[in-house]
Amino acid sequence: MFSCIGILLGKSFILFCILLKKHRLRPTNDDVSFLRDEIKRLKAANRIMKQLIRRKRIKSHLMAKCRMIMFAFRFKIPFRRIHLYLPITKSTLRRWIIQAGKNLFSLSPLSSRPKSSPRETAPDIKALVWRIKESNSAWGYLRIALHLWQLKVFLSPSTVRRILMNPKPKAEPSPHWKESKKEASTIEVDKPNALWSLDFTTLRLFGVFPVDVLGVIDHYFRKVFCLSSTLHPSAEWTVQEMRKLFAGFGKPQSILTDNGSVFVSTSFRKLASSLNIRHIKTAARHPQTNGKIERFFQSLKYEFLCLFFATSKTRLDRLLFEYIEFRLHEAIDGQTPDSVHYHRLVPKPDKSSKLIRAPIEEIQMGSGHLRAYRLKKAA
Repeated sequence: MFSCIGILLGKSFILFCILLKKHRLRPTNDDVSFLRDEIKRLKAANRIMKQLIRRKRIKSHLMAKCRMIMFAFRFKIPFRRIHLYLPITKSTLRRWIIQAGKNLFSLSPLSSRPKSSPRETAPDIKALVWRIKESNSAWGYLRIALHLWQLKVFLSPSTVRRILMNPKPKAEPSPHWKESKKEASTIEVDKPNALWSLDFTTLRLFGVFPVDVLGVIDHYFRKVFCLSSTLHPSAEWTVQEMRKLFAGFGKPQSILTDNGSVFVSTSFRKLASSLNIRHIKTAARHPQTNGKIERFFQSLKYEFLCLFFATSKTRLDRLLFEYIEFRLHEAIDGQTPDSVHYHRLVPKPDKSSKLIRAPIEEIQMGSGHLRAYRLKKAA
């Protein structure tokens, strides 16, 4: 009997503890809203993390470093957990933050990585290894290495093995073939609208969302006819923009583009053929052919747009317009391409001009972040 009473009391105590625990752990409305916000934050962090993981290699240029710093601050990731979300260590992120606080441009790499490793075996030594192996087919890797040591050339047996495991290097062509090799042709530009360069570049809103920008530049005056941005670049949109340019500035004799899908589309080729415009395409993987527009995009990004933070497409379009209007070009004696194109050249002062003889006007660019100066126009 006493044992039955003890069992009942024990079960009642356990039930009381369970009810008390459920009552204490019952969530409130504030807890539910906090958990929902936390779930949304974790989902966003997981989505961005998956996008970064899908990339095989992230180039450590200026914009990539800024995006990683923004990602770490936006989701409040502790430094000790950085390696779980980003392909960098906590010490690397700390170094980037310190560099960005001192000077934002210090994040960009100063020099590119060398194309060939300095430890690579010279071609003449590879040819000597193959000649020894072909003359003595029974020799092993160690025997060939010992024979090279006698010739005052040090190669480890593993290096000899790696050379012989790779394909045999081809012999250099004869000098007669080098002389008869066809040289690259040049495009002569001696007047305006003789040659236009077209290309697309990618800019980012908030440092994340991509926006494609179409650039059109004249090779003669370096005038930029177009910097139009779009979220969905297509061949039809490009053809419409080109028709607007032809109506305002006339059509060129030739246009130079890369082999992008927009420029090799049927609608773009029909536009060029209908207006009797010669379409020149660059060689594959050789952007130097279209070097003027590529250099212009580089100056646009790393001399002007990196100083601002584009929050909308409208602000980005305004910044692009300001850069075109007040850009000075070194190849045309520091004149703006518009002044050269419309024959409004500013005469170059002589060496004796050491005084300010006219009022100067200050122009604010990028909502006051930069300022340009010019002579004040008379009312």
